[in-house]
Amino acid sequence: MQEITASHRRVRPLVLALAAATLVLAATGFGAYALTREPTHVDSIGCYERADLGADVAVIGSAATDPVAACAALWRSGALGSTQGVPRLTACVLDTGAVAVLPGGAGVCEGLGIASLSADALARLARLGELRALLAERFGDGSGSKRRTACVGEAAARRIVRAELAARDQAGWTIEIASPFTAERRCASASIAPADKTITIIPLSP
Repeated sequence: MQEITASHRRVRPLVLALAAATLVLAATGFGAYALTREPTHVDSIGCYERADLGADVAVIGSAATDPVAACAALWRSGALGSTQGVPRLTACVLDTGAVAVLPGGAGVCEGLGIASLSADALARLARLGELRALLAERFGDGSGSKRRTACVGEAAARRIVRAELAARDQAGWTIEIASPFTAERRCASASIAPADKTITIIPLSP
């Protein structure tokens, strides 16, 4: 089983101001998913320093709408590799279902015994990234790094989420409410669980 784990390689803790991606540590469960040949673990993207599954990897959040572009930004920043140059990058799918971007062109994924990321899967990731970014813009995010544009109540939050899901042709998703809204906790936040196709609306204080 090919998995990304901190025990097999050095994972670089990065603090970069990326508009489309939030850096996280690989130890947050990037590799803890069942075997699959389709991208099912879409909460993070692995950017590899070399075309080697044992190479150093930086893990970024999936607010990025394009995995290759997001990893290219790390290369341009100098966070990956020994130079500022950006090699040709290709998006692959690990056996764990996670998306990995590796240096190399056509055939690099197959050469490592893993699948390429299909055009359809890339389009789905793009729509998911757009949805994450929009909901973070409207409701803020759990880390507090992005503040909400305004306090949105439960009914309005439901309407916003339904409309954005419909706009991106995301059928079969469920909207859940984490706990009752109250006078003290009346401003909505949203948490996305792509594997379960669930968006949970969470009441927070203003």
